Amino acid sequence: MDEEQAPTPSPTPPPSIDIIVQPQTFTGTPQLSGAPQAVAGGIGGAIPLNANVTYKVGPDGQMIAIEKPPFSWKQLGIGAGVPSGLLLLPLILLLSTGGGYDNDWRTDNVALVPSEGTEYTGSFEADEGRYVNWVWFNGPAPHHTQNETHSTDYFIDQFNDGFSLKKETCTFSDGNQWCNDEEVGYWYNSNGTITFDDGNSHNESIVIGFETVDNDYDQNRDAEDIYGGLLGIMCFATPILSLVFIIAGFATGRTGLGVGGIISIVLWPVIAIMGLEFLW
Repeated sequence: MDEEQAPTPSPTPPPSIDIIVQPQTFTGTPQLSGAPQAVAGGIGGAIPLNANVTYKVGPDGQMIAIEKPPFSWKQLGIGAGVPSGLLLLPLILLLSTGGGYDNDWRTDNVALVPSEGTEYTGSFEADEGRYVNWVWFNGPAPHHTQNETHSTDYFIDQFNDGFSLKKETCTFSDGNQWCNDEEVGYWYNSNGTITFDDGNSHNESIVIGFETVDNDYDQNRDAEDIYGGLLGIMCFATPILSLVFIIAGFATGRTGLGVGGIISIVLWPVIAIMGLEFLW
């Protein structure tokens, strides 16, 4: 007789498990990007609002505070002052040298008076701080005479202690020319004495002109050449530097530097025209 098999019990289902997800609240301090700026935690770790700071979530899930740099007057001064200053400096130095050559040169005329026989005399000494650069002769008129056989001319020559006046007489014959120079006058720098005697008496006045120059003229002229050349270079370099400040300022968020560059490039033609007018 066959044995009866007991029924197979049905599987009991596992007990249900409730999963409760707790909400997470960010209570830390956000990371800063850009210039350092303290972010104080409020009640419950809340992030305070700041008009100069924007917040973004970084790739690692952390909150990042990105600071917007404030307007800087110092950067404005650099952007506007450096290019303009580089252009103004040689202009100021150029003005300090005296402002041209007109005040450095002067001409003094001395009329000679008869002395003995056919001799004429006078006297001249340069003022303190000046020196005689050249001497010119006026008389007897005409300065130059010429006919078919001869010509006469006067000219100034320089020697160690002053200047000499020479009379050149040339004779023409059969297409040939013979000239002879004769010293007929002197001005001595050591004592200021002027003498003239060409062997003739003259009714017209005999005048010796003295061209005097300020002692600092040569030094001022050299300085003007240097400062003028530097001013010319800065007229071309300044707008380039201003453009660099404009591009770098706005590209990096330094608004003050960019605005300063705009101001300097506006001032550039004004200063450049002033400098060029002085040079001309």
